[in-house]
Amino acid sequence: MPSSYEGKWGKVTYSLRAQLTQSIWLVHKTKTEFPFLTKSEFPFASKSEMIILGLKEPQHVTRISFYGSEKVTMNVTSERMGVKQGEAMGLSVEVLNDSARTVTPRFFLCEKQTFAAHSKRIVHTNDILLGGGDSVQAHTSRTITKVLSIPPQLHPTFFNCCMMKLEHRLKVTLDVPLARDPEVKLPLVILLGSPKPNRQKPKRSIWFRKLPG
Repeated sequence: MPSSYEGKWGKVTYSLRAQLTQSIWLVHKTKTEFPFLTKSEFPFASKSEMIILGLKEPQHVTRISFYGSEKVTMNVTSERMGVKQGEAMGLSVEVLNDSARTVTPRFFLCEKQTFAAHSKRIVHTNDILLGGGDSVQAHTSRTITKVLSIPPQLHPTFFNCCMMKLEHRLKVTLDVPLARDPEVKLPLVILLGSPKPNRQKPKRSIWFRKLPG
């Protein structure tokens, strides 16, 4: 089962319900919700096992953009595909700038929420800016190394719910003046980090009280 989760158009909640029958006419009920964390190390059972096998492998992608007769090449390499909440990971960007413009890389964490119900599908996306890199001047090349910290409050990736799923990507863009910014995306799986102790006080119901006699 997926962990407790609340997204843009839906949520996964878990609750405990109790019922006390005093007589055929008197039935007392109460319900309280509680946070649930899955015990599964990989909470995406419906995804291909190749993803699981590749979590620790480096990821690489290349993007070549043309601006008239000018060309900008961007090679992006991440040290691994899977990272835990709050962890940091290294990213290397090699930029070959054969244009007359100065370009600047920027780094984003992309979140994609997909909701499905009543034969309809709704997708909500959110990009989180993780930082920028040094500029690459015209007709030069440069390799930029960046250490990106994954926010600990982000929810882990999951695919094992039939009505919703949560996916993540790393996106690298080049800020090019007066032109469309080229971008590349790399797959990213956010895994559950070390759970924090739950300090939430249990809710008490007004329905359960001492009965006479």
